[in-house]
Amino acid sequence: FRNPRGRILVVEDNPANRYVAKALLNGLECPATIVEGGEQALEVLEKQEFDLILMDCQMPGIDGYETSRRARRMLKKHVPIIAMTANAMANDRKECLEAGMDDFLPKPFDRRALNDILCKWLAPPAATSENMEIGCRVAQMPDLDARVLDELFESLQWRIAPLNQIRSTFNDSLKPLAPLLR
Repeated sequence: FRNPRGRILVVEDNPANRYVAKALLNGLECPATIVEGGEQALEVLEKQEFDLILMDCQMPGIDGYETSRRARRMLKKHVPIIAMTANAMANDRKECLEAGMDDFLPKPFDRRALNDILCKWLAPPAATSENMEIGCRVAQMPDLDARVLDELFESLQWRIAPLNQIRSTFNDSLKPLAPLLR
């Protein structure tokens, strides 16, 4: 891992996903500002400068697509916006690019995929076809690979408190869906 440096804004409404993003970024020694939604992201962007934005697409209120469009209008310089979404079909990628996002990081992602995307946009090496296809390679990953969870556990050094926090926030995020499963 090359651990690129930069000011990163993470926009994610799901508490478990926010926690995972923070843990992975901390493991890469890339501290980030993390906000819960589009409106909060736009407020932070008015006051602070960032080198990269990781943007969840599906959020209540202002979704990631509209947040990206508004951010593009307000930012004085080009800041890469990377879509983070579980929807990894070609049409989803196209919608992200049309909204002004620069690249695509399908969820769930592991530390290597996150490091690759950060290196691509924060410290781009000489352009090669391999580097240009990071998003495409990641998009071909399976929906849920047990190795992603194993790597997360390893990144957290098997500490019980962070693992319990992930479990708790994940369980809380599922409670509204319970009536739909009956």
